[in-house]
Amino acid sequence: KPKVNLKNSGIIHCADFFSDEADHVQAADVIIGNPPWGSEKDNSARIVRWCIERDKPLPDKQMASAFMWKAVSHLNEGGRACYILPHGVLFNHSTTAIKFQQAFFRSHSVECIVNLTDFRFFLFEESLAASIVMRYKKEKPSDGALKIAYWAPKTDWTIRQAEILSILPQD
Repeated sequence: KPKVNLKNSGIIHCADFFSDEADHVQAADVIIGNPPWGSEKDNSARIVRWCIERDKPLPDKQMASAFMWKAVSHLNEGGRACYILPHGVLFNHSTTAIKFQQAFFRSHSVECIVNLTDFRFFLFEESLAASIVMRYKKEKPSDGALKIAYWAPKTDWTIRQAEILSILPQD
């Protein structure tokens, strides 16, 4: 089989997501990822500057929040992003976190959130924080009555014994 160079194929592009080089990557219909979790300590870091220059709230300089904002600049109209994120992106209640949440939900149509808190150690044995999965669109919500699918699966014996992940209707 011939080798395929994914680095330059248009499928995968290797670059610092917040660099000028990344801004010239062709727009995508779907972005899926697990952005870095943690706070950026350096105020002059590209990731922090990018958010400041665009007036995007960045609670605790959480890198995952910056990736949420940046992803939409790489989406085609109607495109979707889906990220696994730290639980605090939605459930942190500091003043800056609430500003971020309000701005984000007003700017982008969030379609689905899967709260994986109950699966923290099952899915990620060494995890230091609970996680969520969020799927959202580039476009703003069409109205204030947008419905978001919110799933919160719970662990049960089948997960531990058979490693089957099921989401019950009540979850």
